[in-house]
Amino acid sequence: MFTLAVLLATLASAYALSAFTHSFSIPKIIGKNEWNPSFSFTHGDLHAESDSAGRNSLPPIYAQCTTPDTVALAFGGGPYDFMYNISDTLTANGAKGTFHPLDFLGSRRGHNYQFIYSDENIKRLRYVVAQGHQIASHTWSHPHLEDASPYWTLFTTSLKDDQVREELSKIHEAILRITGLKSSFLRPLFGSSPQSVRSIAASRGQALVIWSYDSGDSQLNARSSSSVREQRSGYDSSWHFFLNHDAYDTMAHELVPYAVTKLKAAGYKMVTLVECLGLDAYQAVPIPVPPSKKDPYKFRNERDLQ
Repeated sequence: MFTLAVLLATLASAYALSAFTHSFSIPKIIGKNEWNPSFSFTHGDLHAESDSAGRNSLPPIYAQCTTPDTVALAFGGGPYDFMYNISDTLTANGAKGTFHPLDFLGSRRGHNYQFIYSDENIKRLRYVVAQGHQIASHTWSHPHLEDASPYWTLFTTSLKDDQVREELSKIHEAILRITGLKSSFLRPLFGSSPQSVRSIAASRGQALVIWSYDSGDSQLNARSSSSVREQRSGYDSSWHFFLNHDAYDTMAHELVPYAVTKLKAAGYKMVTLVECLGLDAYQAVPIPVPPSKKDPYKFRNERDLQ
């Protein structure tokens, strides 16, 4: 019987998967009378608490599954082309994943392939929702929530509460407008979760989720096969939340197919974050208004109007 530690040791030696063809099934917008989940901050291993000012009840920070024999594969950094491949691989194996979209690579790399409101990215997000995967909040421009600068810059300044609110509000509204879903979960950048961020998340009805194992794919495969094997000696049974990114070819075509095969053969059920926690993925939502050119979040500059 495989253990998660042994499975982790195989992640860097994966096999390529042939390309998929895609037919889009756009989900119907969920109206306020069709979705009415409850949400409580008192579930999980870290319970709610008040911040130092007593302003809000702080939500828990989840980092491991509570449902036996389950693991949660989470993917950030998209939407990107490989979201289709990852989604299809999971679905073909009876698995589900969780995607944390954002909107930062367009401005960083000088083009808007990552622009979350682009027609292609709208299709990507609706596609994974139609396949039963979870969508959860991340941030809008990928800043460290304890400083005001995106992670690729050299200088940092203090991040104000209103800046945090703007980051969360923009991505929250994008997910709502595109999918009709209002996420109950936030994955903070770099796992940063100071009291101020937790308090703001609580005011938005969101709990925080981090991870218990980082695949290392964001370091461009810096984590070698040998270094992963070294994790055997330090195996922790709480390795249930796997941090990955859907913007990398290797992750989509090698690591995910191989890891899914091994996890499935070992008897683990690959589920969404909320399924492994026994919680609700989404909050009740009103009927969202489709994006338009008047939407202040849709168009970053005049180039995007072309």
